[in-house]
Formats: sequence, structure tokens, C-alpha cells
Amino acid sequence: MTQDQGPQYRADLVVSAELAHELIAKQFPRLRDANIVAFGEGWDNWIYRADNWLFRFPRRRIAVPLAEREMTVLPHLAPRLPVPIPHPVLFGQPTPQYPCPFFGYQPVPGTAVAEMQSLDPTRRCALAGALAEFLRALQTVPVTEASAWGMGEATLGRMDLGQAKERFELWMASAVDRGIAHPDAPWATEFREANVAPLPLDHPVLVHGDLNFKNVLLDPDGQLAGVVDWGDLHLGHWAEDWMFAAGYLPRSGQEAFRAGVGAADERLWQTARALSIYVNLIILVSASDMGYPKDVAEAQWQLANLAATQQS
Repeated sequence: MTQDQGPQYRADLVVSAELAHELIAKQFPRLRDANIVAFGEGWDNWIYRADNWLFRFPRRRIAVPLAEREMTVLPHLAPRLPVPIPHPVLFGQPTPQYPCPFFGYQPVPGTAVAEMQSLDPTRRCALAGALAEFLRALQTVPVTEASAWGMGEATLGRMDLGQAKERFELWMASAVDRGIAHPDAPWATEFREANVAPLPLDHPVLVHGDLNFKNVLLDPDGQLAGVVDWGDLHLGHWAEDWMFAAGYLPRSGQEAFRAGVGAADERLWQTARALSIYVNLIILVSASDMGYPKDVAEAQWQLANLAATQQS
């Protein structure tokens, strides 16, 4: 999700089911008779299912470079990770009807976190080990290999809390106006007081860049089944991808995760917590506006969990 512009959700690239069928049928003739149905819609992409394939179409021009990054890098990365991720194998070209590239891949197994709201704290904690293993595998990919795949210069990405601080109050005001957050919630106070001093980036690693609950898929037992939406993949700071653990895992799960990934630096953990607060607030507002009540409920749960696990 490239969501830092504020609550603006309107697509500037509209892909209807009819257009998706036309594009897929013309460029992939073996799928000309496929049943095309809407599968999902996010900030950046329309997703359609064509029989046993999923196709991602950018819905905003700003998202085109993100799709191009996925098409370039994910075929190299997918075999390196312990859980499935999208593996693009069908590459669609721009046309006069749709001026952007798009791609198809086999569905990633699992169910989105928000669809499994029955998960109790004990089952949430059980994810800690697999989540740490996944991040270790991702972040030990040699930077030289990632660069050869097309990754650009390393950046701090979301770890720049200064920019997030500038936008936080806008999102907070939107949440308060909608009646889905309290202006003086403990997690809001934590974010406002978070340290924004620059962080070092001595040893960049490959990071997902947007590892929130909308992009993590679970199996029926609540274990890690897959990870999707890799448009923000980049070389950056390893702590960027801790934000999901900070929000999803209760305290004992956080402790297990931190031990698993070596997250001993308290300053970095507090920054990851602040990122989790910020991203969950964005999801809270956008899900409310777009009519996704389960996402609203999960974002509220994670924000409450962040408040409950805050250090005294």
C-alpha cells in the first residue's frame, strides 16, 4: 500500500471484469474461455481470478513501478523463502485500452489475518517462530544478488518516522471524526512521543516494506501460509519488517519473535512499534471508508494490543 498521501482511494486506472477478460484473453489465448471474477481490490491494484490464476492490475499510475518491481524480482525471490509468495509467470503488456503492465500468478495459499478473527492470544503467539524464520530467510538474501535482480539503492523506507509524524495527526483526525478511535488513546500518545532521530543504515537487507496484517496469510491453525503484496520490497533497515509482529503478537509472542530475529535493540523495537501504530491507523481509516469491517476490527485489536504491551 502506498498510503502516505492521506485518505485518497480513488482509482485513476479502472479495470472492469470485461476489460480484464479482454486483456487476459488477447494476451494469454489459453485463458480466453476462463471465468473471470473479481478477487480483490486494494489501494494499488485490482485483482481478478481467471480459473486457477490471479492477475494484478495497477489501479493507480503511482503503483505501476511497484508492479514492475514485483514482476522483476519475485520470480527470483520466491524459491528462496520458506512460505509461498506470488510468483509472476504471466506478464501482460500495456495496450491502448489499459496503458500499464500487469501479471498473473498461481494463488498463494492461506487466509487473510482479518478473516480469522477467532484467533485467540495463545494462537497468535504461536506464529512468532515461523514469522521470525521467514524474516531471517528474506533478510539473509545477499545484497549483491538482490541488486542483480533489480533492487535499487538502499533506503530507510518507513523507518523515517519524521515523515510519518507529519501525517499522523491527519489520519488521527479522520479516525476520530469517524468515531473509530479516541484522540487520547495510549497508542496515539506513544506515537506522538516516539523518537524520530535518524537511524543508521550500515548493513541494508532485503525487506518486504509493508508487512502488515493485510499482506500476511494464515493456514487454518493460524500458522504462516504465505505473504503477498510485495510492491514496497526494497533494500532497507531490517527493523522495518518487525511492525507486523509488534501489532499482531501479544507480549509473550513478541518476546519469542524478538529472540528469534535478534531484535535486542530497544530503540529499534520502539521504532517498529511506532510504525505498527501508524500503519494500523491508516488501515483503520481506509478500511472504514472502503467498507471492510473485518479489517477495521483487526486494526483496532492491534492498536489495543500495542497499548497493552507498551512499556511502563
